[in-house]
Amino acid sequence: MSPAVACRGALIIISQGPPMWLSNSARSREVRVFLERWTGGPVNAACGTDRAALEERTLRWRRCGYEQTEVVARAYENAVDLPYIAGHLRSAMPESVLPHDREPEFRAGLNDALYPHLETGPLIERIEATALIAIAHPAPPAGDTPPKCRTGDLGAQRGPV
Repeated sequence: MSPAVACRGALIIISQGPPMWLSNSARSREVRVFLERWTGGPVNAACGTDRAALEERTLRWRRCGYEQTEVVARAYENAVDLPYIAGHLRSAMPESVLPHDREPEFRAGLNDALYPHLETGPLIERIEATALIAIAHPAPPAGDTPPKCRTGDLGAQRGPV
């Protein structure tokens, strides 16, 4: 990929909301305690899903020529079980924090932490999804050069726990 992209067309970043370990439910607190023990430190990364990150991303896109921006938000509930929760957490953790050969140990510890919540069946997770939609200027008049941005200027990110 080129280090600079012409700002034409549209971009969308979809977020499934803040990570489950940041919610305020008893189950989320159990997940957070388990993760802090596993990682040896606080787990407070919002992975770019917080309001400040959304506003910063919008400003970056506008500086890159995407004048029309809109945030669409939708909340929904999803039934989750241990495999879903483990996969969700795994996707946020680099291999250095959760090596593949330690995944069975991780799942067992997570199961122990969540057992009181899981014994009654699937859990319901409320998800606050957002989509940031940006549309660029139309093509510039002949001879003009469209704004250019480095691909990293657009602000998409995925953060580890």
